[in-house]
Amino acid sequence: MLPSILTVAIAVAAGVSAGSVVPQSGSCKCVPTDACWPSHSEWDAFNKTVGGSLIRNVPLGSPCHDPNYDAVECQRLRDNWVQSSLHDESSTSMMTPYWANQSCDPFTDRARPCILGTYTQYAVNISTVAQIKKTIAYAKKKNIRLVIRNTGHCFMGKSTGYGSVSIWTHHLKGMNFFNYQSESYSGTAVKVMAGVQTGEIYAEAKKRGLMIVGGECPSVGFAGGYIQGGGHSPLSSIYGLAADNTLSFEVITAGGDLITASREQNSDLFWALSGGGGGTFGVVWSATVKAYKDVAVAGAICSFSTTDTLSYYSALNFYHTQTPAWTDKGAFAYAFYQKGYFQMWPLFYPGGKGAQVEAMIAPLKKRWSELGLAYTCEVTTYTNFSDAFYALFVPVTVGGFQFGGRLIPRSIVNNANKLISFVDIAKSIVEDGTAAIDVAIKAGSSNADNAVNPAWRNAEFMFLPATTWSNDPADWERMLADREKITHVYDAALKQITPGGGAYMNEGDGDEPDWKQAFFGSKYDKLLKIKKKWDSAGIFYARNAVGSDAWEVLQDGRLCKAH
Repeated sequence: MLPSILTVAIAVAAGVSAGSVVPQSGSCKCVPTDACWPSHSEWDAFNKTVGGSLIRNVPLGSPCHDPNYDAVECQRLRDNWVQSSLHDESSTSMMTPYWANQSCDPFTDRARPCILGTYTQYAVNISTVAQIKKTIAYAKKKNIRLVIRNTGHCFMGKSTGYGSVSIWTHHLKGMNFFNYQSESYSGTAVKVMAGVQTGEIYAEAKKRGLMIVGGECPSVGFAGGYIQGGGHSPLSSIYGLAADNTLSFEVITAGGDLITASREQNSDLFWALSGGGGGTFGVVWSATVKAYKDVAVAGAICSFSTTDTLSYYSALNFYHTQTPAWTDKGAFAYAFYQKGYFQMWPLFYPGGKGAQVEAMIAPLKKRWSELGLAYTCEVTTYTNFSDAFYALFVPVTVGGFQFGGRLIPRSIVNNANKLISFVDIAKSIVEDGTAAIDVAIKAGSSNADNAVNPAWRNAEFMFLPATTWSNDPADWERMLADREKITHVYDAALKQITPGGGAYMNEGDGDEPDWKQAFFGSKYDKLLKIKKKWDSAGIFYARNAVGSDAWEVLQDGRLCKAH
């Protein structure tokens, strides 16, 4: 759990470490309350070395608090707080409210102090490799926590940290499509700079008659935590995860060197960056990935509502018996359900035709009719991937849910008794008033040798319990209680039917107690060796990332060496 924001506020105001004994010098990163924290003149001097690109961060919510209160601007922020576009351009903001820990929250009382709290203290707006090298060197010299971030679209708390300086890559927007030639791959590829977002790649690929293995949210940064964490996609049942499609990375290491990591050069680092998690092995400057010829797409959107509990869960059970045949064909299915309501939005079939999708969902419609459900299903076709993507996927807002998660193996779906056990757990979650997100995908079709969690390779779908997030400050304690429930009730039950299994490190429980097994599985030990080789001093820290247990976050928010 996070330290109390009140504890951090007291520490900042008093100049002491509240709630804990100040550790011995050198064992902790310096924070603004410490004598070792750089003075304003030192930060100014550093700013000159990075071409004036240093930003002294001010939280987005500042206009909602005295003495900077602006009623009109505050209302605009509150009205748009769930829109990713509001946060994308901020050097501090996070799209998951929990990790902000009510630091300068626009929904709290205007009289409450606006402090940076868990937000990064400074950011360097990166445009050159030299700026990254100088920021790494300065963080080392001054013993300051370092964070790598693009958009702040992170459910797991990796893109922020109290008393830190961030390498902010958001404005690195270059992209280049070209013919790639190597021993392992010959064909079309795209080199993507670290700040490029998924929707930007989709737009450029469409112009060229191409498509890319990218995610379902167009605002997500592509080359950072998404691809380094594995990266599922509507194309994954055909081409594997995003990490399975990497060809090379340009990386600035902890030692300050710009290197290329590929199957041919620095292959261990390439292996780790392809699925081993973001923010911990180095600063990715660019990623080069495979591009594919664009295809037509057929899709379906189906939904139903009912108060008949027996029929509802019978329908849900039958739905899961159908997805293996769909994913075997290369399709992807995204479902959302809550008490009495189910929607498949969408079934996405790249290269498919409308008649094929009709045939795929025919057994589903038949069974739902037998159960007396008043369902709707609509099948549509599109001439290219991008048009289908924007038409079939619901626009994504941010900060609306807290997630748990587990990858559910196909062996459960293929066994009637085990499937009933899963549906019983899903029922207990949904009947408790919690929503569920269910992503059917066959990521095992790739034979890529990389750091992707092995649990992906035999999974049929990813299941995410999702409790609703409230921005009402009066609900804060309830939100914390929901997190506890996700960890100790919902995910605990899912683990019982998936022993030795795993979860998706980018979309799961940020408080996962067994995070090494859940997010990395058998790959962790090899990843840790690579981490120690390329970052022996632990300059790069991210929560629940490889090697992160060498550090601990104290109650006052400071990052210290673990003992």
